[in-house]
Amino acid sequence: MRAILMMGVVCIVACASHTLDAAGLAAGVDSAAWKAGVARACITPSDGMWMSGYAGRDRPADGKLTDLWAKALAFEDEAGARHVLVVLDLVGIDRATARAIAGGVTATHGLPRESLALATTHTHSGPIVGDNLRAMYAIDDAAWALVRRDTERLVATVVRVVGEALDDLRPAKVAWTVGRAHVAVNRRANVEKDVPDLRAADRLAGPVDHDVPVLVVREPGVDGDPGVRAVVAGYACHATVLSGYQWSGDWPGYAQIELEKRYPGATALVWIGCGADQNPLPRRTVELAERYGADCAAAVVQAIERRTVPVAGRLAAAFSEIPLEFAALPTRAELEQAATSADRFQAARARLLLETLRRDGSLAATYPYPVQTWRLGDGPHWVFLGGEVVVDFAVRLKSELGPGRTWVAGYCNDVMAYIASRRVLAEGGYEGAGAMVYYGLPSPWAPSSEDAIVAAVRGQVDATGGPPATEARSIAPRPYPDHADLTTVRDAAEPRPIDTAADWQVRRRDVLDGMQMVMGRLPRDEELGPLDVVERGREPLDGCVRLLVTYGAGPGQRVTAHLYLPDAGTGRGVVDAAGRRPAVLALHPTSPLGKLVVAGDGPRANRAYAIELARRGYVVLAPDYPSFGELADYDFHVDSHASGTMAAIVNHRRGVDLLVARPEVDAARIGAIGHSLGGHNAIFVAVFDPRIRAVVSSCGWDPFHAYKGGRLAGWAQDRYMQRVRELYGLDPDAMPFDFPEAVAALAPRGCFSSSPLRDDNFSAAAVAAAEPGIRRIYRLLGADDRLVVRQPDCDHDFPPEVREEAYAFLDRVLSERDPGTDR
Repeated sequence: MRAILMMGVVCIVACASHTLDAAGLAAGVDSAAWKAGVARACITPSDGMWMSGYAGRDRPADGKLTDLWAKALAFEDEAGARHVLVVLDLVGIDRATARAIAGGVTATHGLPRESLALATTHTHSGPIVGDNLRAMYAIDDAAWALVRRDTERLVATVVRVVGEALDDLRPAKVAWTVGRAHVAVNRRANVEKDVPDLRAADRLAGPVDHDVPVLVVREPGVDGDPGVRAVVAGYACHATVLSGYQWSGDWPGYAQIELEKRYPGATALVWIGCGADQNPLPRRTVELAERYGADCAAAVVQAIERRTVPVAGRLAAAFSEIPLEFAALPTRAELEQAATSADRFQAARARLLLETLRRDGSLAATYPYPVQTWRLGDGPHWVFLGGEVVVDFAVRLKSELGPGRTWVAGYCNDVMAYIASRRVLAEGGYEGAGAMVYYGLPSPWAPSSEDAIVAAVRGQVDATGGPPATEARSIAPRPYPDHADLTTVRDAAEPRPIDTAADWQVRRRDVLDGMQMVMGRLPRDEELGPLDVVERGREPLDGCVRLLVTYGAGPGQRVTAHLYLPDAGTGRGVVDAAGRRPAVLALHPTSPLGKLVVAGDGPRANRAYAIELARRGYVVLAPDYPSFGELADYDFHVDSHASGTMAAIVNHRRGVDLLVARPEVDAARIGAIGHSLGGHNAIFVAVFDPRIRAVVSSCGWDPFHAYKGGRLAGWAQDRYMQRVRELYGLDPDAMPFDFPEAVAALAPRGCFSSSPLRDDNFSAAAVAAAEPGIRRIYRLLGADDRLVVRQPDCDHDFPPEVREEAYAFLDRVLSERDPGTDR
């Protein structure tokens, strides 16, 4: 990693990071030790200027819908370190313009390069700037002279605005949050004319990134809207609603206007995420641009009103230019032939490259690509990438570094080309290859470019207080055309049969990787911090005592739970010679009551498995699922997990930590039981926690193709897995895992699955059809009797006779040794 970073110019400002815990949030810790300053200047050109963004325009601009702005937001931390964000209503700036601005800012205001971030909104209704997209335009020398003059004026204006923002620095409270908008559509995966129908049918294909990172700056001591001085927000979507001849900030401009109406006196800055393959669809009307801007502004306001997380601590920054490789360089002969092409864009690019050859003697095999990272104290890591970056980069970086606190901006510092992922490069098309012509670059990027960019980001995040760059965090499961087929493994050129336990372990690793692609990366134990169990109360019940406890599940996250401890004389049949008992996670179904349901406090009689198992002699932990019970106000958008499902898996694994630490618990006898929501979460946590030796799942699953006829919207809620929609378009064929794999991944541990015949949520017939494939794996591992599938004649319920059989199953399996092990 150090070798990669040393290839560019790297600057680091030291920082001290702090972990914001739940107590800090509750106490309302603020960042009043920080200062902030804002400034702005209008950069709307005269009507005689040519517009950027579209090759088809044939004349200069002739009017204005909205003004274009250069806006600056300056920060100063408690130690005096300063950062300045500049947002420009432009399609982009080239490297020379960015260097001129940065050089002027350093010379005039003493701000180092790494502390200045230059973001553009990528509006396609702004002016040509510098040499950006030079091969696209067929304009005369007089028009280019206007471009040069306006670019020089822009540089001077931005340098001045940065100074004004620094001069405006005064104490401020800074906080962050994340909202959600649904404007962007993946333009590579959806035909534009079909989008309204696809949206209505909930069939838009991904990937997309609907996160809206938000930073809000307030006056200290002023509560509510009047105290808001600045709002910064990002969203991954092209600014291509409008294509006429009137200056406009497009949807980001309208979003800023709406936010400044909502917070009078505040300055709004909207930056663009990795939206190179994301369009606002449908488009082409002012009304749509206004509507999309209003929608994004509403997402920002909702996020701020829901909750914001205070920022404190030290700023940190890193900047480097890494050598990004081209796939191939054209020869002089090829360029000379292209220069005579009837395609004016190919000809224009060829002439520009021949000019470079004549001047320099050769074409560079690499491009100096800018990568920049800020650490906002104990808040987010903010990554600024050059070029038009496709959404895959945000998905990957947030997967490796954690969503919520990982923000990824594109169109920053130098917009030199489309930045395609390995996938998009392989697929080709406009973003993968064709657009390089308009930017005047010699070829598509090399396949190595994605890893080079990610490695540079990881190095900067490491250097600014984030996860070590050497820690492997990427997830890349092998593809399987049918995840319900458990007979093959794809660890060779061709699929091969699963004939041995070792073969299955290879496939099982792919299953876990596929699950993490949808749920998010499973954090390492050392990332979670201390368990810190706190007892908040206890009450005696018939046969047991119930403790109300909380425990840590990661930075800023605590779980509320009931812990049931059987009375000394209860359940003698399950107590071992050392006086230790088996223990069970009792995961509740969907209910606002949360953990109280499994205590028998809900409206359905057949859900009291927590207290029933406690009276059977088990130590039982019943945690609240995020968004239920005492966690009803859980905010999925600002936690460190890519899904509610992964948040729950982490919470439940920490629950196992709590159980195995108890002196009365036999750590070798841990189970998990749940109905409905708890039914599939019992499977999920056990897949990722080998300490759980037996699972009981009631009404918890069926294969994705069978769920609601293959319509997976129910799985795409915040509390489940948003990526089911955002990456996989609610398409069961696209999902990188399926439930038969997950259940098989429990083998040789015990699994008791109850799928009622009249369940209107999950298909009993589909579970029955999947059972033989799962049983084949259990049989292969010598554990055929540890898979029990029942189909009671009832609705979505957990009837007494099935519960009693399930409890006996737990008694049996938790008293046995695992096949092939010493447990």
